[in-house]
This record gives sequence, C-alpha cells and structure tokens, in this order.
Amino acid sequence: MTAGSDAAKLAGGGDRIPTLVNNLQVFADRMRELAELQRAAQSEVMMHGLHDDLQASRRGNLQVLSRLVMDPASLDAAALRSRLWVMAEALETRIESTLTNILETKVTLTDS
Repeated sequence: MTAGSDAAKLAGGGDRIPTLVNNLQVFADRMRELAELQRAAQSEVMMHGLHDDLQASRRGNLQVLSRLVMDPASLDAAALRSRLWVMAEALETRIESTLTNILETKVTLTDS
C-alpha cells in the first residue's frame, strides 16, 4: 500500500477522522483523570474491588487502539465510539457499585 492510497482513504473518510480524533481526545482525557486518581490515596477496598475491572477496561481500550493503529481508514468510527462507550459505562457502573458497597459497610459499622 502506498502513501498516496493511504491519503486517499483518509481523504474519503468524510467526517470520520475528525470525529474519531475527538473521541480519542475525550478518551485520553478520561485516562489522564484515571491516572491522577491512581496516584491519589485510595482505600485498599477500592483498589482490590476494582483491580480486575480496571485491567479488563485497559485491555479493551488497548484492543480498540491497536485496531486504530493498524488501519484507521477502514474502521467504523461509530462502532469504535460505541464499544468505548459501553466499556466506560460498565466501568463507571462497577465503580459506583463498589463505592456504594463501601459506604453501606461504613454505615453498618458506624451503626453497630
């Protein structure tokens, strides 16, 4: 494949490329936020409770980004956005659930 054909594919992408770039920027911002939170003091319960979920999310994100690097012109931006959205929603739901469980445990211990 030549550089000219790659450029032609990208040029024919319409608004797919800017949309994908925007989505990746949002994704990068969220990852930065997670990295900042990771450096902050956290309870052992939170770290243990979310470890597997964070690792699964990381693997999923790496799969999406790997596909993007391999052949960006052939990817469906809407499908990638949807996949990233589903993974982020699942992680956020798990975080909320873990926080709720921690708070309920603290309330129960306080009431005892």
